[in-house]
Amino acid sequence: MRRASLLDSIPVVTLGLLLVTFAVLRAPWPPDQAAPNNLTVSYFERMVGKQIGVPAGQSDRGPEWYGRRVLDALALGLLVLGYVSAALLIWHDERRVLMMLVVIGALGTLYSGSAGLYPGPIVATGGFGLILCGGGLTWASHCAAEAGDRRGVLGTVNHPGTGFEGL
Repeated sequence: MRRASLLDSIPVVTLGLLLVTFAVLRAPWPPDQAAPNNLTVSYFERMVGKQIGVPAGQSDRGPEWYGRRVLDALALGLLVLGYVSAALLIWHDERRVLMMLVVIGALGTLYSGSAGLYPGPIVATGGFGLILCGGGLTWASHCAAEAGDRRGVLGTVNHPGTGFEGL
């Protein structure tokens, strides 16, 4: 494995993780459907379902309410798993860690992108997108380099007559 090429994705992935962390800790998120439309809540209020402005009689705790709480908790788990994966990528040069970052980025982007047009989900979508791009592009370039090594290509390209001989 080319350890240096694997570590090239660490700044992009770390920036994505920091954006998602900011979105979870400080940015406003959309409330439940029973809350007034002009209200925003913190991520933890959203996750535990403790939201102000919801009338007492409209607090429906059906399967949809519990499903939303589970998805919020899983998204927080994706963030923690992202930090663990970034640390594993630094210490272990395995392609499986890159694939784990791609899955984390894809699932996180789907979750936060579907949460609505509020600052929290928008910032989290950008952060998870950086994780997806950082892990995915590094994984793809790593696979291409390994395929080239298996064929005996040493990284030189000859294009006679173009001025790009031996690059």
